[in-house]
Amino acid sequence: MDNKGMILMQRFELGRLLGQGTFAKVCFARNTRAGQSVAIKMIDEEKVNRVGMIDQIKRETFVMGLVRHPNIVKLYEVMTSKDN
Repeated sequence: MDNKGMILMQRFELGRLLGQGTFAKVCFARNTRAGQSVAIKMIDEEKVNRVGMIDQIKRETFVMGLVRHPNIVKLYEVMTSKDN
């Protein structure tokens, strides 16, 4: 399914797919409020729960929020959606 042009969380306009793996895909997006280009990682919660990796995802998110380095992406926020 192509999400290009879709508005997510009432402020992110999704662009092209940048990459994908077993549990998630990453899309280019534009924050329409701030005018900022971002990458959004969309995790398939059903797949993550099925293999019991929810704790690993939570740890990854926590660590990403702490890390500050010019060669590592900056985590701005974490959101959940019922739309999956």
